Amino acid sequence: MRRPPNDLPVILTENPGGLKMTSSLFDSVAGSYAITRPTYPAAVYDAIRAAVGRPYPELTVLDVGAGTGIATEAMVRRGATVIAIDPAREMLARLAEALPGTETICANGNALPIEDAVADLVTYAQALHWTVPEKSVPEAMRVLRPAGVVAAWWNVPDFEVGWVAEQAERLRRSAPTYHGFSGTDIGHRLAEPPFNLHTEHHLFAWSRKVTIDQHVAMLATQSYLAALEPGPRAAFLDDEARHLATAFPAGMVDECYVTKLTIAHR
Repeated sequence: MRRPPNDLPVILTENPGGLKMTSSLFDSVAGSYAITRPTYPAAVYDAIRAAVGRPYPELTVLDVGAGTGIATEAMVRRGATVIAIDPAREMLARLAEALPGTETICANGNALPIEDAVADLVTYAQALHWTVPEKSVPEAMRVLRPAGVVAAWWNVPDFEVGWVAEQAERLRRSAPTYHGFSGTDIGHRLAEPPFNLHTEHHLFAWSRKVTIDQHVAMLATQSYLAALEPGPRAAFLDDEARHLATAFPAGMVDECYVTKLTIAHR
């Protein structure tokens, strides 16, 4: 299934906030990432299964930008054969520890070291914006079988919720590369030139309750905060904990998300 590996550049691409992504950026927060990042609603995987038209145990999946394996685990649990691909070695090590037996490949989505037409599904969970779509989408099409499907999705904070909007404003002031999750519009571009794919789009609103400390630890894994120098990052997180203590005096944060899913095929 594999092609000979390509040389992996240290800098892969830039996200919408202008932050140059390196594998070491996410490796530095891999432990917290695995513990604090939210999962995705089951409806995401149900919609993907319906689009593919076959049950997960029959699918070979390439999970590109797999990170520590949040989406990988969900698909493995549903019976799929998943190959996890990520440029960050420490992130993949966490995945391999959590999911022994799952194949991992250290590579990025712009140049997949995978043979043609071997996958039924290529997924990007919180990851497509870290690729160059003009490179990664043709790569996905190349490795997919003729009836294969691409699925890309993102957990986006629900900015209609008051405290979420207030936090976003503090992030804009403190984190120069904060992007407001603008990269999630990439899914809608897949129906346009040069891609011209057939697409469907889904939105799933959901929430989870976590402690203030857990929420702050999750924030610290976000790229725009991980990229800050240690002093400003610690100062922001301390200040944010104080804001949250005022907003949530019982100590439990109601994290509100909208998961945006795009499913695409030829």
